[in-house]
Amino acid sequence: MNDDKKRFSLFNFMNRDGKGVEKGSELRVLEKPGIVNFFILTGRNLGKLASINLFYVFGNFPIFFAILAMTGYTSIPTVSPGIGLYSALKGTLYFTSQASPALNSPVIASLNGIFGKQAITQTPTTFTYILYALSLLIIFTSGIVNTGCTYLLRNMIRGEQLFVWSDFWYAVKKNIKQALIFGVIDIVISVLLVYDLFWFNANSAAVPMMRIFSYMGIAMIVIYFFMRMYIYPMLITFDLSIFKMFKNAVLFTILGIKRNLMCLLGTALVIVINLAVYFAFMPLGTVLPFIITVAIVNLISVYCAYPVIKKYMIDPYYTEVQNKKN
Repeated sequence: MNDDKKRFSLFNFMNRDGKGVEKGSELRVLEKPGIVNFFILTGRNLGKLASINLFYVFGNFPIFFAILAMTGYTSIPTVSPGIGLYSALKGTLYFTSQASPALNSPVIASLNGIFGKQAITQTPTTFTYILYALSLLIIFTSGIVNTGCTYLLRNMIRGEQLFVWSDFWYAVKKNIKQALIFGVIDIVISVLLVYDLFWFNANSAAVPMMRIFSYMGIAMIVIYFFMRMYIYPMLITFDLSIFKMFKNAVLFTILGIKRNLMCLLGTALVIVINLAVYFAFMPLGTVLPFIITVAIVNLISVYCAYPVIKKYMIDPYYTEVQNKKN
């Protein structure tokens, strides 16, 4: 297992400790990792969670390139028919009228008016494609940011003293190789699963069998969501190959099914609350993901996963070491 050493830095502006609690009344989350302790843990660490959220947001800065490209500010607005079928309809109407002018009727004119309704579309420019290309850098930043932030969240759950800035970079430096490799794998798998789901849904009307595949795609996304919540904690806790981490993640997906489902429900609840705030008061709902939402979602993930890892990997390890000493 990794040796969790702490480093002090004079430049660590996020290392301030809170008021603390009375001796003997410390929160021991891992002794009873339930819902009540989760809210107590979250309430006591809101400041640190906000700092961790900054790492998640600004550490994955390439996503801002994609957001800028999707806003349309770098594209050229053009006017064209808003319905894609119009080109085929226009060709049919043209050749029909040429073959027999008598076929022109109010009905055909109405169809031409309905399907020929104009809409503003955005034509990408070279700069737009450059922004999309720059956004692909997230392949390299994602694994690094998730590794460092998972280390912080794990230590928070374990009740250890937390120095956000120095601890983040300590975890990154110690696990940089696997963080980069798994970050690329993570992004590729996630993109493929989401793409398959959209592709199956888009073709389900023409091919009914695709509807079944879309349900299977949803199931695969949920399973990988469960696996992923175990891989990052294992990456920063154990010295394992990526293959073994995937293998263990599959087992934990089964062994920790109750906590996995609670994680899924908790994540969905946080997202729904953020969306509700967005529709009720857009400025606050827009800013929340940049302040706390991302960190809360990931805290839920680590909070649900780490007790399972501790039960099936960490506790047996120490038990075996103790037996050997005896």
